[in-house]
Amino acid sequence: MADNNETKSPPERGRAAISNAAQRTTGAIQEGAGRMADAGHVTSDLARQTATTTAETVRHLGDAASETARTGSDQLAGMQQRLTQDTAQDFDQSISRIAQILQEMAQDWRVFAQLPGVGGGKLQDLGVTVGSAVQRVIDVNLPAAEQMFRMSGPTAMLELQHRFAQQYLHALLEG
Repeated sequence: MADNNETKSPPERGRAAISNAAQRTTGAIQEGAGRMADAGHVTSDLARQTATTTAETVRHLGDAASETARTGSDQLAGMQQRLTQDTAQDFDQSISRIAQILQEMAQDWRVFAQLPGVGGGKLQDLGVTVGSAVQRVIDVNLPAAEQMFRMSGPTAMLELQHRFAQQYLHALLEG
């Protein structure tokens, strides 16, 4: 071809060079377009993979949040149930202790009432005297007792009252 170019006139050689350059340019453009199409496909695949991965991550996060909320709800329900059971058990024990204290106080008063007389007087006179003494003690100690009842609850208050009454009755019985 080199020999052929030398025999051609300059305008023919120019046309051949332009044609050759046009073919190379067309080939380069076609190759560039192919590469651009390939890059577009790769970018499209990458975007698709990114969207899929993002969707899976969001689903996993949603599942984890849902599991955490469910576990928290279960724990809260369990704590409420234990609190209710403990409260019921405490109430039951308090009622049992109150009943026991009342029985012991009734027994102490029964023993005291069976005495024929205390200190040379009649039991009825003693009842009036004890009644007025107890009334004075109640009047003096009522504000403190109310405060203790508010702070400690009915069971502790009844136990304290039981101890006071028991000590008082024992002191009377001993003379």
